[in-house]
Amino acid sequence: MIQDYINHITKKRDEIGGHAICPYANAFLKKTNFIESNNFRSDASKIFRSLDHPMLSVIYGDPKKYNKKWLCDFCEEYQYFATSKNLWLIWDHPDQINKINGVQTNNNEYAILLIQKLDETKKFSKKLEQKTDYYSYWSAGYFEEIVKTRDSL
Repeated sequence: MIQDYINHITKKRDEIGGHAICPYANAFLKKTNFIESNNFRSDASKIFRSLDHPMLSVIYGDPKKYNKKWLCDFCEEYQYFATSKNLWLIWDHPDQINKINGVQTNNNEYAILLIQKLDETKKFSKKLEQKTDYYSYWSAGYFEEIVKTRDSL
């Protein structure tokens, strides 16, 4: 159930300094659009074409239909276009194990495509970096892969 994932990423954890995996998730739940999908490409296209984007759209579905390669390829193919719409693409999958200071950050149930407002995400990320120790719990490689890559868009 997608609620399990939400609970997982919003729980504050001692291993990461009392931060949640996604520190702003609770604050933005009401600004998040959840879409259970059988057609990620079509649902993402609708979001891209929309003039009004929520802070976050979460498209989730069958991890067998949308494997790691499909998600990665989709994000690589469409990120340039998404950036022109002030959007950032990132994905999550049960087969892609990610950890922050030993805490598993990925979900165990769904293929997930996250579409976030790029400027807002950068702003809040910069605030975390400047005012908290949150990113000190991340490996240098993970920080580079996520934060630095996003900042370059």
